[in-house]
Amino acid sequence: MPSQLLTAFYNRIFTTRLRLFNGIFLLMLLHSSPTIATWQAENVMGVAECGECHEDEVKVWKKTKHQKNYKKLSKNKDAKAIAKKMGIKRIKKPNTLCASCHYTVGHKSGKPRIIAGVSCESCHAPSKNWIDTHNDFGGRGIKKKQESPAHKSKRLAQLEKAGMIRPDNIYGWAKNCLSCHVVANEKLVNVGGHTAGSDFKLSKRSQGKIRHYPEASADELRFLNLVSYATELELSMRALAKAGSGKYANAMIKRAKNALKNLTAANNKTPSPYAKQSIKLASKVRLKPGNSALVSTANNIAANTMKMVQKKNGYPYPASKLKTSKSQTSAAPKKVVKKVAPAKTKSQPKPKPKANPKPVSKPKAQAAPAPVKQRVKPAPAPVVDAVIEPLPSLSSNNKTISHDGNSPLFKTFELVTPINEGLCQTYTPWALGARTISNNARISSNGCISIKIEASKSSRLYLYTETINGEVTQLMPNTCNAMNMGFNILLPNTIEYFPKNERLLQDIIAMEKLPQVYRFYAVITDGTQADNQLNSLSGQISSICDQAGGRKRLGNSFSNSLNLIEKQSSGHMEWKMLSIQP
Repeated sequence: MPSQLLTAFYNRIFTTRLRLFNGIFLLMLLHSSPTIATWQAENVMGVAECGECHEDEVKVWKKTKHQKNYKKLSKNKDAKAIAKKMGIKRIKKPNTLCASCHYTVGHKSGKPRIIAGVSCESCHAPSKNWIDTHNDFGGRGIKKKQESPAHKSKRLAQLEKAGMIRPDNIYGWAKNCLSCHVVANEKLVNVGGHTAGSDFKLSKRSQGKIRHYPEASADELRFLNLVSYATELELSMRALAKAGSGKYANAMIKRAKNALKNLTAANNKTPSPYAKQSIKLASKVRLKPGNSALVSTANNIAANTMKMVQKKNGYPYPASKLKTSKSQTSAAPKKVVKKVAPAKTKSQPKPKPKANPKPVSKPKAQAAPAPVKQRVKPAPAPVVDAVIEPLPSLSSNNKTISHDGNSPLFKTFELVTPINEGLCQTYTPWALGARTISNNARISSNGCISIKIEASKSSRLYLYTETINGEVTQLMPNTCNAMNMGFNILLPNTIEYFPKNERLLQDIIAMEKLPQVYRFYAVITDGTQADNQLNSLSGQISSICDQAGGRKRLGNSFSNSLNLIEKQSSGHMEWKMLSIQP
């Protein structure tokens, strides 16, 4: 059916460019490497390179919809109708939403070109940096079956570092598939007429024609379903949290309910304490479009799913990804309190149980702090005009605002945005790559950005934003793990992107979340004195972690203070500023 050709549209899975799978063949378990933040078309080697060793797999692949759509999709009536409504003139073009899902974008004649349908590198990432390591089993003439355990362990670590998407991360595998089958672009559905997704069962889809590993056992299939339904529930909630109303929102509500029902049934067959916790959390949150609580619940479900996979097969998820937010951790202390309280009451009554009745009664009489709790909820303070107080060792005499530091600490400070702004609303904003934003460029409220930083030596990073009203906010470092990266250490000659997603890969800042922001400041230090002065300065402005309280309009005071710190740092601090037009 024509509609089946369009059911899976690309969403933000990881920041590497992953692809759609219809379940005709086994999708490799997916894991993105921190070294690849965007799809690098110039690193795509092509199917022929893979076919030298995987000849049988390529033969089968050529008969699947993934490759057949390479020629058919752009001629399909339904596809043309959707493209027209979305303002897409040519479906088979490397910089369109269609390309990010239905095709492989490589390089020909120095330009991005569509070179195939959904292909090998769509699953495993561009192979230029890892294909030689992938084929090395310990030396010339040594085959895969002869590879030593030590060499295999080292090779797999090198593959992940080089960016290959490997078959160990079952959660990543499920998320990759389902992020195609759970559409995250509301406009694509409500305006374009695209389907909101398609049915997907990982245990069934994974046992297809192209299978690189032995057929799964009955126990493994049940576990795949457990992971699949949990991930589907997570992604449905994320999509619903961003939804407005209409067909898309209704579809996401229905999908989340079905996923929860299926997860409950699967957990009854293959019990897991992590799945049980996810079921409990999902049952409490309201499935309503735009409900922000759905995001924290989805984050906790993701953490639980990763723990479940780690427990099952030992996959080493980063510890930071296994943490849960307050909405989940708040449930644990209740059980702890119940266990700890009896222990205290048994040990304390024995010494002088009747001798101190009065002291006990007095706190009870005075313990009327109920109204205190109500006082803790003050109304947000208004924005006030303020001037940063001069730092102890500095005198305020510099009036420069525009700045592009000349010390040797910075190698790169750029604001980048997805090539296609429409991808900002999906799970794969960087699927088609990124472009640098020129200074003072206009970014629409539907757009998004990422901050790109590279330092020439080991140093520390401080990030700030400023609104057109002069309100300055510190983004990094922070104490609440905002931007998924609270720490601020930079390694030399290593490009970093901020913010990070849940896998510590390049993510986006949606411009709608930064009303009136028009300046971005980056500060790099490699000296203790400059750090101390910056910390003193930061203590006088708002933080991204601040939930309440007034914002200060600082005017030129902030940039003046940065100039003063840089002047006294003797080359141990440098700052840069980039502006946009909101």
